[in-house]
Amino acid sequence: MNTQQKTKLQIDLHNLDDTIQSTLKFFFKSNLCEKAELSKQEANVFIIDSDRKFDQRIISNLKVNNHFVIFLHNPMNNPILEENTYNVAKPVQIKYLKQQIHFIFARIQEINKSKLQQVNYSDDNEKYVIDRPKKNKIRAKHSPVDNKSNTTKNNDNNHLNLALKETTELNPLNQYMAYKHVGAKKDINPDNPEELQKIYHKPKKYLYHHLAKAVKMGESHKSDILIKTLFGNLLFDYKSKEILHNFSQAKMRYFKSSPLFIETKSILTSLSAKVREANPTCQDSKGLIWQAAIKASKGRIPLGTSLTQTVEMNTWPNFSRLLIFRYAIQITATWSTHRMSLLDTASALHIPQRYIFTLYNAMLAIDSAKINNIINNDKKINTDKRKSVFSKILSHIFNH
Repeated sequence: MNTQQKTKLQIDLHNLDDTIQSTLKFFFKSNLCEKAELSKQEANVFIIDSDRKFDQRIISNLKVNNHFVIFLHNPMNNPILEENTYNVAKPVQIKYLKQQIHFIFARIQEINKSKLQQVNYSDDNEKYVIDRPKKNKIRAKHSPVDNKSNTTKNNDNNHLNLALKETTELNPLNQYMAYKHVGAKKDINPDNPEELQKIYHKPKKYLYHHLAKAVKMGESHKSDILIKTLFGNLLFDYKSKEILHNFSQAKMRYFKSSPLFIETKSILTSLSAKVREANPTCQDSKGLIWQAAIKASKGRIPLGTSLTQTVEMNTWPNFSRLLIFRYAIQITATWSTHRMSLLDTASALHIPQRYIFTLYNAMLAIDSAKINNIINNDKKINTDKRKSVFSKILSHIFNH
């Protein structure tokens, strides 16, 4: 175990603001970054915000101590270009931070290899022969992006690794996986009324809307809820916060994406033991609503949603317990620190609109985000909101 830890970069988050500090703590404490871990005492890599004051001695002693710095810099300013320094533009995108960590990791590996070559081996140089297999082993262990066998391990948060993995939709498998969650709609021109119609759906036609409505009704009245549909009943258990039903997996898969629920009604009830026995399938209500909202969306948003007003994020979704698709973490992180519209988010992150629309539909369904009706030129969330959002990252992601 100790040997494995020594192969990782030791990271010190040096005098960062609360928002970035909390974000990066969550990142390094998760299994999203297998090449680095937090260690203030034994740090060999410092992450520094170049717009804030920092200890200049760190920079002057980099080469002597074989240390490295990743500067987080304002893209409007010139990056700091010193030896053993790397730069990531703000707002921080995970893929670029991981890229710089990989560069530093490889650089340190080369430095250590060079030092070994300078050693006078004598008769015991067999102990150095194991350097090559060790290196191969490290690459397999620390490269979830490139090592297929590693990404398919039974890991509680493996879907988060896949969500951050670089991909190309030219690959048929990737095309299928993308279509499965976000559909295949092309980006639209918002000034074209015909194209605009293609991105909207009516929530009342879909199951997720009625599940969310039932949960809110149950929470408001502190009561169980009977959800009556044309295909049979579902139940919300107020105490367990679960949805109960007796549908097969195949039927539920069909129900989630079908616009056939406009006649659905929610009624206050009290669940008896007999009713519970007749509905043996129990699903977490928030997880089911999230899944159904993604299936219903397929790159669309509720009718009437503004494309130009800003998204206001209430809480981080608990991604360790939810169905997640590519770019979801990057989009959520952007909304947590910047007030941006749906269209601006797609443009700023260079991500197809369908990913933005699908995630927003799911977050809206579980009350994690909404469109802010007040146009606000301030792109950043106020300090109190930021702290509450990022404190929930640490308490909800990877710790449940």
